[in-house]
Amino acid sequence: MAVAGHVAASLSSHGARLGGVSVPFLYLPVPQVSRVFPLGSPAAGGARVTVMATGFEQWASWHCVFGEQVVVARAFVTQNRLECDAPAVAVPNATTVRFGLATSLEALPLWSSFSFVYVPTA
Repeated sequence: MAVAGHVAASLSSHGARLGGVSVPFLYLPVPQVSRVFPLGSPAAGGARVTVMATGFEQWASWHCVFGEQVVVARAFVTQNRLECDAPAVAVPNATTVRFGLATSLEALPLWSSFSFVYVPTA
């Protein structure tokens, strides 16, 4: 596993360095999700979801990804814990979606091994 920290970064094309200038770059390992709870919500949404992982950085703008829906993390609790509110979904039957994390609305999700289940709201 790579170690987090600052490194010098520069651009190159076909082995030729471009610009001749190095810039500082902060490398952070990908968070490793160890637990998500609860693993479900009513279809109306609103369940407070706790994500336990290693490697959360407070300065990052964390988002939880429920299937195709991305929501801003409700709270950065510690470097090992985030909280998100499950969004509402329109489902007639129980539906399982993948759960992941992203650092912005545009970023590709870091999918976890956890699934999230929505059940119809009565």
